[in-house]
Amino acid sequence: MKKVILISAFLGLATTYSYGQTYYYKCVASFDKDGVKSACDKLDIITFINNKRMCYPSDKDGNKLYNAVAAVTFSFIETLNGSTHVYHGKRDVINLLYNPYIGGSRYHQVDYYMYFSSDFNQLRNVGSATDGSYTEYKRTTPEEEKRNKYDDSKIPVF
Repeated sequence: MKKVILISAFLGLATTYSYGQTYYYKCVASFDKDGVKSACDKLDIITFINNKRMCYPSDKDGNKLYNAVAAVTFSFIETLNGSTHVYHGKRDVINLLYNPYIGGSRYHQVDYYMYFSSDFNQLRNVGSATDGSYTEYKRTTPEEEKRNKYDDSKIPVF
């Protein structure tokens, strides 16, 4: 009987562990290639799978998004200085100069990198390794986002 309970507990843990972990990230600021800061007000949801060896943009239920940038699946490549987790992904971008009469490729690939803090509470999303622009995020919760979105104290009183 003890073996059955132990095996059931192990299978339950293994099943739970194989599912993804979904985190909410609130954009703090965007920086262009010259380091000029601009405000941003967006929420990204990232789901981690395979013991955080891979991640992808998702909805709140962990379902992968398939729009332009979000179709990328990122793979863990290394941990820098024991504190920064680096993920890499590639996506196909339409070549605007493509001409079927001249030839060439209709798409080209762009590298994307995501740098997470050791506790996964902060994210730096680098759109392209050569571009130099990036976006900073801070981890949040759905409840906190609802509270901030409908905060009555932010409504101006005239």
